[in-house]
Amino acid sequence: MNVASYVQTSVNRIAQFNDMCGNLENVDKDSIDLQLNIFWEEVCEMFKAFDENDDVELLDGAVDSFVVLSGLLLKLEKAGFKVAEAMERIDLNNLSKFVKIDDPKIDEIKQDALSKGFTFEPNYGYGRVVMIS
Repeated sequence: MNVASYVQTSVNRIAQFNDMCGNLENVDKDSIDLQLNIFWEEVCEMFKAFDENDDVELLDGAVDSFVVLSGLLLKLEKAGFKVAEAMERIDLNNLSKFVKIDDPKIDEIKQDALSKGFTFEPNYGYGRVVMIS
């Protein structure tokens, strides 16, 4: 099992947990503020673990952050935010930053990137070029 294949199962269980606890009822500014504060605590713990080279606590903090952030996204969705649409828009925007290897303007794009200090690495598995700073 890897993280990418398990994420959907985890999010479903996080939704179930939050629903069972009543966290998705009456979502208001205070409940979102609480979720943000919990998220911040988890992120701070994660940074502390990283600074202290504590791999166990780093992983714990990363997973706890994912769980709390997923809960926040569920609350935002319940509050009327279009979370799935925003996630898709951001995913597609991020992927659009990788130029197709066969793009007719690849040489122009490459020269511009090189002039800005980037290096160009082809990723043949995805048929894209990755610019690395």
